[in-house]
Amino acid sequence: MARDETTVKAPRKVVDHVVFFRMKDELTEEQEREMLEALFTLQYTSQGVIYLSVGPVLEKTVDGVTHALFARFMAKEHVELYMQSPERKRIAVDLVIPYYNGLVMLDIEDGVADDVEAIFGREFALCGGIDHFVLFKVKEGTSQESIDAMLQSFRDLAASMDPDSMFQLTAGTNFSPMGKGYTHGFIARLPSEEALEDFLKSDAYAQALSKEALPDGTEYISANLASAFRGSSVTLHGEPEDVEGTA
Repeated sequence: MARDETTVKAPRKVVDHVVFFRMKDELTEEQEREMLEALFTLQYTSQGVIYLSVGPVLEKTVDGVTHALFARFMAKEHVELYMQSPERKRIAVDLVIPYYNGLVMLDIEDGVADDVEAIFGREFALCGGIDHFVLFKVKEGTSQESIDAMLQSFRDLAASMDPDSMFQLTAGTNFSPMGKGYTHGFIARLPSEEALEDFLKSDAYAQALSKEALPDGTEYISANLASAFRGSSVTLHGEPEDVEGTA
């Protein structure tokens, strides 16, 4: 029988790694730039990293998240190699920990379309894409059925959107040992800040995040990161405002 050329390829498994940093107000521009540039180079010095972006979040969150890192791997074991790499540990000890108030990590495995752009997202990054991260803290005892329904609702929402408005969404259970109680999460990859704003304001997204839709007692935090490396918050946001006297 002739091979059906229209057969849809099975999704390619990827592992997405997200870090939310809560950096101290005293962090200087020079310290920030050195930290971000060192973290950015990990994609060249650590085995298994196929994509990495890092920088200040678009807006400091009410939870104190100031910066984020997003890296993609092809397998869970590559995440472990990355976490154990001497260079990553050196950067953490020398350039991150002295200036931070804590962090939280998300590691999820999910499937994406089996093509180069879907896996690597190079054009997405070069064209100014935005990554929207949401981490959930699902209450202990919540049924797996409820959790699966929650995650599937976000996948379905992304699938229902015009491809010009939503590049990709991955979701899953957090297997990071540094999740700090955050058990699940998703990453929505949107092509622009305008697309992000439309997504966040949409009735469908508001409904998916509502107390009625989420499992009872679920909490969440979220942040947004420009996918292309932008350097320090000064280069991202323009000249900083006078913050003298703020906490």
